[in-house]
Amino acid sequence: MTGVNLAGAGSLPGMAALGMMMGLGKPEAKAPEAGNAVDFIVVLDGAKKAIAKDMHLSSVDVEAFMGSRRYDQAQEEMFGLIAAATDNKLSREALSSYHVTPVATYKRINAATLRVDASRAQELKALLESQGHKVWANERRAVVDLADETPVEISRNLKRAADPNQVRRLARELWGAPGRFGRAALLILGLLGAAPAQPPVAVISTGIKQAHPFLRGIPAPKNATSSENGDDHGAGTEATVALRVGAPWLNDLAHYKAFANGTATADDLLRAKTMAANDGRILILDAARQASGAADAPETLMDRKLAQEGRVVISAADTTAARRAGGLVLLCMLFGVDRAGAKFDKIAGQYDAAQKNAAQSFDPDEEAVKSAYWALVNEMKPSEPNFFGRLVRKVMGSFK
Repeated sequence: MTGVNLAGAGSLPGMAALGMMMGLGKPEAKAPEAGNAVDFIVVLDGAKKAIAKDMHLSSVDVEAFMGSRRYDQAQEEMFGLIAAATDNKLSREALSSYHVTPVATYKRINAATLRVDASRAQELKALLESQGHKVWANERRAVVDLADETPVEISRNLKRAADPNQVRRLARELWGAPGRFGRAALLILGLLGAAPAQPPVAVISTGIKQAHPFLRGIPAPKNATSSENGDDHGAGTEATVALRVGAPWLNDLAHYKAFANGTATADDLLRAKTMAANDGRILILDAARQASGAADAPETLMDRKLAQEGRVVISAADTTAARRAGGLVLLCMLFGVDRAGAKFDKIAGQYDAAQKNAAQSFDPDEEAVKSAYWALVNEMKPSEPNFFGRLVRKVMGSFK
């Protein structure tokens, strides 16, 4: 199933002008005034070479010491990356003549986000297309609708995560009660062979409320927007909690905030997915309600590339999709899989097939986990504690 996209950066106001300082001896790349700028995501199809590095201007903290200088250096480096990829057809001088500010570069899809004064946007678009590049508007995407379940109802459903069905009972016997131990204790138990595998998972949504009782221990979101790094909508918290309902023993979970007040730009989502993939996440839940739909759109290209790398991307990830993703994570933990590869492919494919077969059952999520587990047992060996793990489990009553 790896190689399949499952259905299920922030703006820089005021920073562009700051970033164009110190262009000594070079034509000034005049930044567009706020409100008069247009952002294009340009896929360099006409380039003979590839963009060599992922970069984003909003990754630079301009308020830090020498921040404005580092911002300017980052911008100059992106000019260089674009020029190198296009054999200097899109040189700094050529782009500066259109008052272009580079915002981001994306290595995986050979693309760049360019900000241009609205009065020059159509001229720039014509130039780029004449060189064979594809130009996409940096459109906004809405987050998925909130599910019928409220966070309170989801919290009550956490008891369901430890219900004594066959598979979850096995997990509980292996690892004890969910949330029993903190990260430090789990690290020690992992060294002793008594802790579950931790497949790295990412949720891309509106942020999380870290005070939620079932999100304790989850680090603060990584922010791909220019807004406050909290959950200003609710969908991010609900989806992340729902994921842990499905896999309550999961701790290697990171949240990437790409939505502010319920919307994200295409560039926000590209940046968040790039961050997640570069951090090694093998399962990525994307909460965007809709994408471009075009086969050659930047977001589609990114999802396809992530799938080629062995990752699973779940699109339109609401709470239902997140809880089902938790089932996939639980299966990975039970079979000791924490990285992309053939085993991850097999688990994802078997679980997807089990989901379809269980669609009409009373509790399809639980039925799919159980069905997939017993099917996989015939092909893969479940994870078992080593000698020290068995000793620890015997000594510590929580593992009984």
